[in-house]
Amino acid sequence: MSGFVYNDEVVKLTIDGGDAKFLTHLQLVTEVRFQADLGFQVGLIGSDGAGGSLRNFYWFHPSIPLKFFYDEPGQIDFDQDYYDTMLEMAQGPFGVFLGEVRDLPLRFPQIEEEAPAPSE
Repeated sequence: MSGFVYNDEVVKLTIDGGDAKFLTHLQLVTEVRFQADLGFQVGLIGSDGAGGSLRNFYWFHPSIPLKFFYDEPGQIDFDQDYYDTMLEMAQGPFGVFLGEVRDLPLRFPQIEEEAPAPSE
């Protein structure tokens, strides 16, 4: 199990497909954002492991103590597409989140694009 310590709160992650991959790429994105003195939001959306739902959001900022830890041995393969997607998410309104978009705390109305009516 891997995770992070956020302002003295230990957040442990268990992710299908590998929590270390998510966490390693999150750490790289965090470094890039912090080097520019920028914060971003990190959302963890899913199951709490006891049958309930989990929707926790953290504000990552250079002024808030943060430590990543890894319990899994070995190296993680860098995935450029995964990293690019995560870096792009960090710049958006919800930041980086793990989970389904439909589970975010806000719902946006769907915008249907209609073709303009032909002029006569």
